[in-house]
Amino acid sequence: MHSYHFVQGTFKSLKKLKTLDLSGNSLNVLAADTFSGLENAIMDLYLNNIGLEEFPSTTLEQLKRLERLEVNDNSIANLDARTFENFQTRSNAFQFYIKENGLSEISSEAFDGVKFTFKKIHLDENDISTLGFLDNVLCTAAFAKCEVRVLDCPIKCDCELYSIIKAETVRVQGKCASPDELNEKSFLTAFDESDTCKDTQPKCSSVGNILSSAITICTAVLSSYITSIM
Repeated sequence: MHSYHFVQGTFKSLKKLKTLDLSGNSLNVLAADTFSGLENAIMDLYLNNIGLEEFPSTTLEQLKRLERLEVNDNSIANLDARTFENFQTRSNAFQFYIKENGLSEISSEAFDGVKFTFKKIHLDENDISTLGFLDNVLCTAAFAKCEVRVLDCPIKCDCELYSIIKAETVRVQGKCASPDELNEKSFLTAFDESDTCKDTQPKCSSVGNILSSAITICTAVLSSYITSIM
């Protein structure tokens, strides 16, 4: 299969383009300037099944109005630390879909430094077995009431997972793959039926921490705005 790329400036004349769907094209790698000219336009971007092997953070950072990003059915095996730290979008309802990638590793710091708010993160049909990557962000405004979905992933239902779910700062959807006695049970059902983790404390239930994080995000947004008008 041939791999293609965009000539520099391809989209410069499309400054009002809000939705771009490149799904099904064999692109593999996206240059840093691929979306030059669309920085203040694109809100919904679909990059499904284009042959990506790495998450194109540098390419996407410049999209200031991005609210929905789909990179399903690629070959992105991991998300590195601070993957979204330099994203310029300030969306308060960001939707991120990275299903069917063979994703097996998400850094515990992958979502550190985020300056926008997640509404949905869908990780269905990947190879992740833990939600430990949520540890650092459970108490942050960036994830308040975020829907995290991990359907058809080999998730181990242990007390670590229980402490995340019971934090109730994110809404986690999925089923247990192990241990055997909990296989195919939904997370909530599994823990409701078992007393194994009843003494485990939630990872986060502090409203104060969430408010503090919200102030940090608001400060970052205000600073960005002031810089842009100077």
